[in-house]
Amino acid sequence: MRRRERVRPFRRPSRWLSTGMAGPGLFTLGWMAASLLVPGTHPWRQSISFLGQGRWGWVQNDNFVASGVLVLGFAGVLYGAGGPPALRRLARWQALAALGMVLAGLVRQQSLSGAALATPFGPLTAAGLGHIAGSALVYLAAVGACVGEGWPGGERRAAPPWTTPAWQWWSRAIALGLVAGLGLFLVTAADGGLSGLWERVVALLASGWMTALVWRIQRAADRGAVRPG
Repeated sequence: MRRRERVRPFRRPSRWLSTGMAGPGLFTLGWMAASLLVPGTHPWRQSISFLGQGRWGWVQNDNFVASGVLVLGFAGVLYGAGGPPALRRLARWQALAALGMVLAGLVRQQSLSGAALATPFGPLTAAGLGHIAGSALVYLAAVGACVGEGWPGGERRAAPPWTTPAWQWWSRAIALGLVAGLGLFLVTAADGGLSGLWERVVALLASGWMTALVWRIQRAADRGAVRPG
């Protein structure tokens, strides 16, 4: 006789999952405010990372770090919460994004006159390359999380209880939008175009998707629908 599977709710109250909304929310509010208030900023043509330079650069740099710490806390909640394997896969992607944000905040984007490597910010120092590495981790994690939700795989990776076909298609669309937006950012940055606009669109897509994901997981947890893998 097959043993009946017992529902195991999250080991922590589902409200702790709100840290997954706090990180992207703080980051979005931070770069929006800095884009509007920092003198000399041209948000449609300058990257979010550009806000980390100059007299008020510490605001955006601290925003990277604080937001990353919040997302890392969310990853810890997911990883220790029980539930299906999809939660731990999400936790790994979120931990990667968090580490990238912290790195991007600690290692400032810096210019070096006469360097050979051209970027949207001008030639870079080794520190600038470190900052770009952190940003790349964030983008990779965002796309990876969307792909994991949009294409959950076969029988061994069945769709988690918070997933619906509409959510899967939406996650696929966001994943493709992130890739396309990043491509437009790189192309327009090379010729001094609207690179800042495209990067901000990508940031909004990722933050909005993340907020919706947390809300869906919270609902599943409140219904007791999150089961062990």
